[in-house]
Amino acid sequence: MNRAIALAGLLSLAMLAACSKPAPTDEQKQAAPAAEPAANPKMGRAEYVTDLLGTVATTPQCQPFRDQLEQVRDASSDALSSAEMNQANEIAGKAYAAGCLVKQ
Repeated sequence: MNRAIALAGLLSLAMLAACSKPAPTDEQKQAAPAAEPAANPKMGRAEYVTDLLGTVATTPQCQPFRDQLEQVRDASSDALSSAEMNQANEIAGKAYAAGCLVKQ
């Protein structure tokens, strides 16, 4: 009985060793290029603010919020800084609080 258990244990270890991938050597580590993390795709100013505008109602009481968002959208650069994104989100938040959320 002890030999059968020992043989099963030895066989299990041999199978595990056969399936395991050997650790890379220092040469292999240096030869392999380091994987760079994928850069987050930047969303353009117009695309982001236009998406926000689509959630704000077009009623007259909501027009001031839409005007403010359009000013953010029409700024000079195409890149949207984090401060401008926060500003657009605050405007949208105020619009939602005022009941200007588009009903879907």
